[in-house]
Amino acid sequence: MQDQLVGDFADFVKYALLRALSRGWRLGVAWYLRPNQANNGGNHIQYLSNPQQWRHLDCELFDRLRSIMRRQQVFGGTRSVNEVQNRNLFRNVVYARELLKSDTLPHQWAQRRGQRVAWFERTLQKIVQYNCDIVFADPDNGLYFTDGFNFGTQDNWKYLPLAEAQRLAEGRTAIFYHQNTQWPRAYGGQPEEIRWCMERLPGCNYAFYSPYQGRQRTFFIVNPDSQTVARLIRFADRWRMHGELIFQG
Repeated sequence: MQDQLVGDFADFVKYALLRALSRGWRLGVAWYLRPNQANNGGNHIQYLSNPQQWRHLDCELFDRLRSIMRRQQVFGGTRSVNEVQNRNLFRNVVYARELLKSDTLPHQWAQRRGQRVAWFERTLQKIVQYNCDIVFADPDNGLYFTDGFNFGTQDNWKYLPLAEAQRLAEGRTAIFYHQNTQWPRAYGGQPEEIRWCMERLPGCNYAFYSPYQGRQRTFFIVNPDSQTVARLIRFADRWRMHGELIFQG
């Protein structure tokens, strides 16, 4: 996640999903917040100009996200996760928002690795300390499914390694944001990529796929109980024109 991405279409989907699934429970949000990068997205806000098509999906959420964008456009404010936190989009929520960055030199990979590991332990501790029933992790680029994740490489910090995902999901429901790759159609395209990912994510039988203006995003739901599954099915039915619920038993 980056501050400059606040309010784009991915936010609308993710917050609507979290609001639908976390009602009555304590939600933990692990932002995986990264410094803003030049020309790195956040431009998918056209949906806010079309309330007839989108607002009915979650009226309160739509209005609050639009107010964030209007404040930025009219008063010159900056988009940030602080705005999201201050708008009370969720009723019972804990935020882990420590910035994920390092000022080490390129050759100081061992020190950088230690910083990255320590950052995650502090983030996890906050989720555990507040007894969160459900946790959402929002990495820039999504999950990293292979063993090649290098904690000492800052470019990898845009991802959530599988080992961290498993620890976040221990004893609770977890939702993970993932930015799909350009999986070749000859190999099954996006549906096959999603199923491939689900097979490597323990406890994941459900995912919600959300394409918008050429961008494909998937939200993986891990360890859902029966109530969460029922809520997820209702959410997917409401959003059926703009996304797809994928089940893999």
